Amino acid sequence: MTALVAPPPAAGPDYAARLRAHYREVARRLAGDVKPPAPRAPAAPAPASAAPPVVDGPQARGRALRILRAVAEDYQVGVDDLLAFSRKQAFIEPRHVAVWLVRRITRAKLSTVGRLVGERDFSTVSNSVKYVEIRREREVVFRLRTDRLARRAEAEQP
Repeated sequence: MTALVAPPPAAGPDYAARLRAHYREVARRLAGDVKPPAPRAPAAPAPASAAPPVVDGPQARGRALRILRAVAEDYQVGVDDLLAFSRKQAFIEPRHVAVWLVRRITRAKLSTVGRLVGERDFSTVSNSVKYVEIRREREVVFRLRTDRLARRAEAEQP
């Protein structure tokens, strides 16, 4: 699987500028402004009784971007902040929620979700999903907020 954009090399005086450009490029690719990679061979059709199909490709990127926008608006942060590698407390919870929603709505593999939300590793995605699931079990207010976001994100799907 190919990455959306290779992260810039660390170090150097212009690192911050290169990192901002990297996040803008990832956001552009998620928005579909850049030609997507060549499509893969189609998978075998699923049985009629199976769950809805997993969303992949440009459709998944569009859904991921809509989810990121909804979460960013709800938490009053920027989409770039969700895609950034920042460890600021203000961005951690919304990023976890965004990853959980992308995984839940697209039903994509962990590695695919990682690509969709800013070049994250599958283990990071797994960690985010577990974090949200545990908090949903323990905190009613958090569960209500994530349920509302999930309904909103699913309603915005084409």
